[in-house]
Amino acid sequence: MKVILLTNVPKLGNIYDIRDVKNGYARNFLIPQGKAEIATDVKIMYLDETRKKHETETTANRVVFAAHIKELNGKTIILTKKANDLGHLFAAIHKPELVAAIASQLGETIDVGYIMSDETIKEIGDHTIDIGDKDTRAIITVSITKA
Repeated sequence: MKVILLTNVPKLGNIYDIRDVKNGYARNFLIPQGKAEIATDVKIMYLDETRKKHETETTANRVVFAAHIKELNGKTIILTKKANDLGHLFAAIHKPELVAAIASQLGETIDVGYIMSDETIKEIGDHTIDIGDKDTRAIITVSITKA
């Protein structure tokens, strides 16, 4: 079944790409979650107009995004957490908590998807985190102290 992607889908394609997928994957996952729609001839005709509008908006957004990411480069956020005597945290620090700390301490709101590291922070100390996407990156330091 041919579908038009309405969002970026990992390992499948980017927004407004036309992909051929299995019927079950399209009907049970992509379409119900709003990630794709069935590619009809009429929708394919209007796809070029929509794609051009999206590209101009994306270019403008990318410039703003790059400016925000460059402001974060080299900054440090400090979190105080409970830990045992060996320095292991009782509760690991995940991406949403990092995003909240960046927003509160640095004043920049970013999406969770822009945190490049997949690892959770489980120990006291300084940790470096990559933020951005494939084109624009910033490195911030997360300093974890014992409460």
